[in-house]
Amino acid sequence: MTNGRKAKVSVSLSADVVERIDRRAKSEHSTRSAVLESLLRDAERLSSERTLAAEVEAYYRGGDAEGDAISRASSRAARKLEVDKPRGRK
Repeated sequence: MTNGRKAKVSVSLSADVVERIDRRAKSEHSTRSAVLESLLRDAERLSSERTLAAEVEAYYRGGDAEGDAISRASSRAARKLEVDKPRGRK
């Protein structure tokens, strides 16, 4: 989250990009800064979503090393249990 403050920055953009930003700002009755901030926030959100999707896909495709280790250990422990053998009488 931000603290509400704005930072003034200077960037160099191609003339065609500035024209497109200006057109959008005019159509939205907004400012260049607001249009750029909105576009940058959207781009960051999209990037985060793509990263998350890739991580989820990699998890399900490649397995989970920690989960696999726990499964193997659990299987070994389960094989040592003698739950199917009848218990002796007291």
